Amino acid sequence: YRNPQAPEGQKKEHYSTAETGRKQRSASIFAGEQASLQESLWFPFFTVSNQLRFLAIVCLLIYANTLFNEYAVDDGMVIVGNKFTTQGLGGIKDILTKDSFLGSMDQNVLPGGRYRPLSIVTFAMEWQFFERNPFVSHLVNVLMYVICVLLIFWVLRFYLIRNLPAVAFGASLLFAVHH
Repeated sequence: YRNPQAPEGQKKEHYSTAETGRKQRSASIFAGEQASLQESLWFPFFTVSNQLRFLAIVCLLIYANTLFNEYAVDDGMVIVGNKFTTQGLGGIKDILTKDSFLGSMDQNVLPGGRYRPLSIVTFAMEWQFFERNPFVSHLVNVLMYVICVLLIFWVLRFYLIRNLPAVAFGASLLFAVHH
């Protein structure tokens, strides 16, 4: 078949739609526009959404055992024994403007001070709605960890190492299970 729209002097062949689609797909794979050859060989069943699901499930399975534990280590000082945290939302101003341990001690006994407002604000919000509930605290921590792993994957996959999707997935999986 001839293609009447081809420029003068070139072969005027006509390709079927399926054949044209195959040629475009193979050209785009080599150009890196759709999926890299590495991705199709190593993880043919892993679309980005399946990779995100897999990472989330791995995180949940690994850290689900923490959900039924009590508070541990410094939680007594930072959550239960902290007057700013136990004020709930009302204590957020003090959490943001004062040393982290000042809410549980009348004076700063640690040289250099400690400032960790994000985690302590999270504890105050948990206290506001659930008071002393270690299950909720652990659940929030697990969910934040899942979000962190998914963000790491997203940044690696789409911004830092776009041409190596298997490496982005592997690095994210390693981060998810390293703790």
